[in-house]
Amino acid sequence: YDRRFQDIFAVQEDIAESVATALSIRLSVGDPGNLKGGTDNVAAFDAAMLGNSAHHKLTAASTLEAIEHFEQATELDPDFALGWERLANAYRTAWLSLGDDNVDLWARLADQAISRAIDIAPDSEHVLRTAAYIQVDRQNWAEARQFFEQALSLDPPGKPEESGAFLDLLTKTGHVDEALRSIERFRLADPLHPDVSMYLGHLYLSKGRIDQALEELERGYALDGFRAPISVEGMVAALASGDRDKTMLWLERAVENQQPGAKGVHTAMLDRFGNRDEALSWLRHAFDTHAIPDYYSITWGSYYGDYDLAIRAMQRTPDLWAFWTPLTAPVRSTEEFKDIVRSIGLVDYWRTYGWNDYCQPRGHFDFECG
Repeated sequence: YDRRFQDIFAVQEDIAESVATALSIRLSVGDPGNLKGGTDNVAAFDAAMLGNSAHHKLTAASTLEAIEHFEQATELDPDFALGWERLANAYRTAWLSLGDDNVDLWARLADQAISRAIDIAPDSEHVLRTAAYIQVDRQNWAEARQFFEQALSLDPPGKPEESGAFLDLLTKTGHVDEALRSIERFRLADPLHPDVSMYLGHLYLSKGRIDQALEELERGYALDGFRAPISVEGMVAALASGDRDKTMLWLERAVENQQPGAKGVHTAMLDRFGNRDEALSWLRHAFDTHAIPDYYSITWGSYYGDYDLAIRAMQRTPDLWAFWTPLTAPVRSTEEFKDIVRSIGLVDYWRTYGWNDYCQPRGHFDFECG
């Protein structure tokens, strides 16, 4: 700006208007915005940004704070599709930090919010991605894939293969090599996001690259956010390593960052660590009384060699985040495991979109996993 000093106030107005216009294009606020599903209500946009900041921390308090901000955003602008999409995502992940006691309620609210977003902006890639996330949560693998195909059909075409939702689908269906290629694109775009470390650590663990997993999770733990899930991931990787010192370190971190949803399992396992009989007695009682999430019965049952407990927990809650780790490798060779993956539609999905890194067909009707 080359102006006379006497015009300082006019210059201020010009700069403010130029910055506002630039931001509205970048952030899709106002008429110049070009992001599908955005808003021209600055207060609604601000509430959504506050929601994003809170949701990033993934604690019990921040989850509730995020939901409050996203609800405010959609109240301020009921046609803010991306506000509804963010709200749906907060609902779908609420159980991770708040516990699974109200998981059906969160799922229902997520369905309502994403349906509203789709009604407003059916051609928004962001909306389609979160819709796919929700279908992955429901273990509706083919339906999730269809949302990705819709994104590919957009004009201009979306890039679902670069989305967290597609990464989640690959990870949970056991396509770990492909997921690793996807997460590398994420890391280039945002290497300091803790979600990158959490996924990368989990995928390294799934490939049996345990030292790399622990190194990456250590990096992620030092970042701001996601410490609770990263602590759990580090604990599982340390258990797979067989290194007592590393396991104690990560188990203590899991206790320090324990969320209500863990229901005290980390403290119980720390108090009983190394005492197989006591640990399994506690775990079996907790499983029988539904006192802890089944994920932990799968993980700790496998660690202590009670594969029957792990299988029963998988049958009750097929949590695929636990399916492909080294700890559960002995379970994958059983007929019960094959029945589980059949029951949740994975075999049908694999036959259409390709078998994963752990299970392969044997003839026309059978398959085996390892």
